Amino acid sequence: MYSEGTPQPMYEEDVQQKKLKPILLRNRPLYAKMIMFLVAMFAFCLGGSLVAIGVYIQLDRGFISEIIGSVVALAAAYLCIVAGFLIAFVGLLGAYGAHKLNKACLIAFLVIMLVLTLVTFVGSLLAVIFRATVIQTAKDTMSYSLTIHYGKTRLITESWDAIQTHLRCCAVDSNGWQLYIGSQWDLMVNADARNLGSRIPQWSPLYKFVPESCCLSLIDPRTLWPSGKVRNKEQCQYFPYGPPNKLSGAFNDAVNYKGCFQAGAEVMGFYSNFLGYIGFSLFIIMIIGIISSLALIVTINKDMKMVRKQAGKDYRMPGGGGY
Repeated sequence: MYSEGTPQPMYEEDVQQKKLKPILLRNRPLYAKMIMFLVAMFAFCLGGSLVAIGVYIQLDRGFISEIIGSVVALAAAYLCIVAGFLIAFVGLLGAYGAHKLNKACLIAFLVIMLVLTLVTFVGSLLAVIFRATVIQTAKDTMSYSLTIHYGKTRLITESWDAIQTHLRCCAVDSNGWQLYIGSQWDLMVNADARNLGSRIPQWSPLYKFVPESCCLSLIDPRTLWPSGKVRNKEQCQYFPYGPPNKLSGAFNDAVNYKGCFQAGAEVMGFYSNFLGYIGFSLFIIMIIGIISSLALIVTINKDMKMVRKQAGKDYRMPGGGGY
């Protein structure tokens, strides 16, 4: 019907398919591509922040870390660094996959996000189940550092003094002044000069029951922070009619009654709602990332099928014949 070398006409359907070809894999998944890219970049920024926090903990493990234990602080630092690098890598992988519509990168992003979501859920569940065990372990570690290292190890002593002063607390548990009796600090401060290796009796007017950092610190009216100046040092450390010498008796308004574990928990509780909202938002963002990557993968598969189908139709002869 057509001579050799004569351009062969295409059906109208073929013309429409040819017009669609330049926009396939580019415009159809635009909404999912944008969402996916934003989620991936957020994950990258979050990972970078975790790495920075981990490095800071690693380089400056003072105060809290010395009280709860350097091993715990070191583990937390490495956990933040490793998790940060992993999340940042996943973010870059997802951003590249969304920008280039790379199916392999998107599948890798999807799998890793599913694993991270599962690990986060299981970790949260275990934290709730073993909450009592974690609390008791933290208290035991604090008690050990106070009785064995306070007054003997400079860094731990400074850490405890800073916490007891700024949080206006004393020892570990509330009304827990008795923890200092028999501690290394007690043996050093209340040592009997006449009898080496022993300490003066508790009924002695020279016996110090608690260190100065356990004394109630006055609030600076300009900053509303503890000023470091105590209300009454002598009444705090030598009071014989009640705390800290006795668990009951006359009220002593110069000593801190609250334990540092409770004080620290209250500080954390102040930010608990905020941290809870952040955690819930991160979980939602992870779910959005999973859905967006899955939508992109499905769309790419559909578009590739259309491209292959179009490639088989182009330049067909009328009646379904080919060259």
